[in-house]
Amino acid sequence: MNKDHEILHYFEANPKEATTSHPLVKMGMYGISSAIAYQQDLLTKQQIADMHNEWVKLYDPIGHKTPMSFQTTKQLENTSRWDDVVISNKDTNKTLTKREIYRYYSDENVRKSLFSQIENEPVMMRQAMDPGESWIKRNPVIRKNVQDVNDPEDIQYYIERRHVEFHPTLKENTEKIVIDIDPGENISLDEVKKVTKYVESLLANQPYIKDVDIQYSGNRGFYVWGYLQSTANINDMREKLKKLLTPIKTMHGVTTTLRAKPGKNSVRLDLSPMKRLGSVKAENSLDYRTGLISKKVPSIKLDSFLPEVDAAIDTMLLKPTYSFKDETLV
Repeated sequence: MNKDHEILHYFEANPKEATTSHPLVKMGMYGISSAIAYQQDLLTKQQIADMHNEWVKLYDPIGHKTPMSFQTTKQLENTSRWDDVVISNKDTNKTLTKREIYRYYSDENVRKSLFSQIENEPVMMRQAMDPGESWIKRNPVIRKNVQDVNDPEDIQYYIERRHVEFHPTLKENTEKIVIDIDPGENISLDEVKKVTKYVESLLANQPYIKDVDIQYSGNRGFYVWGYLQSTANINDMREKLKKLLTPIKTMHGVTTTLRAKPGKNSVRLDLSPMKRLGSVKAENSLDYRTGLISKKVPSIKLDSFLPEVDAAIDTMLLKPTYSFKDETLV
């Protein structure tokens, strides 16, 4: 058996001599098929590494001291998969790979922040394979944050499986309300900020609201949150907001509407999240279209806020982290 190990390392060092006519191949040793002797003349690097990996499993599984420089087929597939581009921002030409997204969501502070917003309540998530293929998952309930990659009730299960957006849902009896500031195609960032400040001030002056927050959506708009003096029915609050907002046609000179299709030159004040299981992105969730972070923006910093700078992931600061699913550092 030790001779076989030496032969495999000889093949690694001298790949041009890794002939498929060798007895190890013809006898189908270490997971290789004897049929390849009739299909190719030399072993590939991955085939040599695969055979070596099988030898290690059989004879030296603990503390093997002569690893092979060639990657096994599985390692090569994992490396390629982790480098897949999952998010591509067409406006900035910046991309995020599976590896970068995984490292971002594996950060302890990010994971804890997300978990605190979605724990024990139905959640909406977006899973993505690449920039052109994604889908929504509705209403699973995440109850744990113990990094159990095999448990669909653990947030780690989803972080490991290309989930790029996390959306907490609202309850029928709610302690908060939200208005989604959704700009038309021709509306500038400065105009969006004007509407956001107007809505913030409007809500802050309502007697049933005790506090207000602004959250960047991760794309082109903002969410304005209002925290209620007491718990209220979400449908009643939606109707109250409709009555408050419907008469207002402009905010600081920018055209606004509650209509579902606002047009290119106006801003929609979207109340559709205001229902049971309605949702917007969690704070610290990424946006699938841009790769930017949905984050709270203090009112005094709204004017200077630049999404491409202030809400972008600095990929150079992302740390390698362990994948419990692949059992490797990525």
